[in-house]
Amino acid sequence: MDKIEIIEKKDFQTLFEQITKVEQQQNNLRLKKAEYKRVKKENLKAEIKKLKFENKKNRSNLIAKLKYDYENDLELLNKSIEDEIIILQSQKSALKNQPKNKKEKETSEKKLQRTIQIASLKQKTKNEIQFQKELLKRNLGDQEKTKIIKQNIKAIKYNKTLAIRKLNEKVLFSPFVRFFKYLLDLIVRLGLYFKRLWNVFKSNCPNIAQFLVFFMLSNGVTILQLLLMPLIKAMLNNTDLVNISFQFGQIGKNIDGSKYYMFDYAKGVIVDGKGGGLAYFLSIQITLAIAQIINFFTQRNITFKSNSNPWIAAMWYLIAYLAITLIAAAAQGLYKAPIYNLLMNTWGLGSSGELIADFITMIINSAISFWVFFPIFKVIFKQVPEQEVV
Repeated sequence: MDKIEIIEKKDFQTLFEQITKVEQQQNNLRLKKAEYKRVKKENLKAEIKKLKFENKKNRSNLIAKLKYDYENDLELLNKSIEDEIIILQSQKSALKNQPKNKKEKETSEKKLQRTIQIASLKQKTKNEIQFQKELLKRNLGDQEKTKIIKQNIKAIKYNKTLAIRKLNEKVLFSPFVRFFKYLLDLIVRLGLYFKRLWNVFKSNCPNIAQFLVFFMLSNGVTILQLLLMPLIKAMLNNTDLVNISFQFGQIGKNIDGSKYYMFDYAKGVIVDGKGGGLAYFLSIQITLAIAQIINFFTQRNITFKSNSNPWIAAMWYLIAYLAITLIAAAAQGLYKAPIYNLLMNTWGLGSSGELIADFITMIINSAISFWVFFPIFKVIFKQVPEQEVV
């Protein structure tokens, strides 16, 4: 059995990192306050609701007392946290007022020496990581050792980065490099700032934050569909599938007496929104299938952070996907032909109109899925206590 040694992360922080650490502590206090306020507010509502169902003579007095205690608790917490934030702010000011390390322009000899040290450090890191990966292969069955090895790899990479920073700390680089470093620092600062804002917002409004993440990911998946659809359609249009009709799911008749199909793809090229054959049907369904597989994993892991059984969630997702596909297909007969006819014939855009119509129909399909899937995801993508995970 391999004996796994724990590799500790080295402690070396630049002035910027020290200031960032203090800012993070301040932000954590604000998050703590927001979370405490949210929990206390929910508890207050539950207590008031409980009292309203009870037939007590002094009910209004009890509710008034609950509200007074709630406000009093919040006031005490605010004072306590504000005092801690003020202390941290003074630490931050002291760090900002510290004299900066004097940087010197290095000679060619020192630059060569530093370059050799960095190259040697990178090679050493590469060898250490390779050794850890070999240990990982030999201990895949042991969860505890696997966890330690993965942490060791992270620590090795972290220590390498810090060591390189230490070597570069007192070097006065060229104006271009200094500008590039300043730009990177600015991007990092902005990223941390918006991350702090987002964390506070997410703590105060968790449901709205979740919906916004769902909205952004859904839009990303829709853009992917718009990119894939023309490519898959162009490939399948060059096959004999375009000359095979696919008409399925008759649910009545059109105004002119012809049969109304949920999936109506007559053989031949698209004319007035009809046609395209099996090639057009498959291009839509393959695009949707790829997009929905990606959507399943991203929404489950990022938006809802679900830890429930993935196979059960996948089963319900598939059922919901098939149901939504049938509903969207049935609705498509109402708008598909008029859109294609308008763009291809009335406006005379021809093949360009067909491409635009493809985009519009795909967007409508995505919009239907978007509004139906969110409440479904809230049900199938659950977070359960670790001991209850199947």
